[in-house]
Amino acid sequence: MSRHPQSEPSVRLNDFVFALHGTVLVLVVLSQFWPLPWGFRIEKYQSPSRLMLAACTACVGYALATILIVTSNTNHNRHTLVGHLEWLDVVYAFGNVKLFATTCKYIPQVWVNFKRKATYGFSIEAILLDLTGGVLSIMQLLLDGWDRTDWSAVTGNPAKFVLGNISIFFDAIFILQHYYLYRQKNMLEERQASNEQEPLLHNEGSCS
Repeated sequence: MSRHPQSEPSVRLNDFVFALHGTVLVLVVLSQFWPLPWGFRIEKYQSPSRLMLAACTACVGYALATILIVTSNTNHNRHTLVGHLEWLDVVYAFGNVKLFATTCKYIPQVWVNFKRKATYGFSIEAILLDLTGGVLSIMQLLLDGWDRTDWSAVTGNPAKFVLGNISIFFDAIFILQHYYLYRQKNMLEERQASNEQEPLLHNEGSCS
């Protein structure tokens, strides 16, 4: 790239595998909102809201617009109102979409926990794993920059750096909610759920 001629790419195999792994799992989850092939019953409220559909449309439009602008620049070798964009900017555009989607992914759960004043039934183990991944992702960027004595590994990959920090930020909120703010409510709901599962009548023995 002419913008960073002296820098080596900071993308590693684990970055590609992470993206591929996330894509496959998201497709599996999306497929569960269709009657086939899982056979699950889909409720009427289990459909995307107009706001979410508009956000998804805007993200796709933003990415496609960036690709069209870069293609126009490449074919005609000209500058546009937004400057001379390169294919690297397409990568940045997809990164921005990822950051937006990740932020949208966390906010509803934070709000639901706040409204319920509890996190019972919420998988804190997944959050701990997500926190570990965010910390290690940032550490990888920092270690790459330190090993090469070239900090463009960090500045040249802003999406990964910001994504790791977003994950850590929201994971810290979830951990605070689960272990401190709503701990007593979680214990109460857990006892109530345990009592509801117990049978009303206990058979101590059968008469022959």
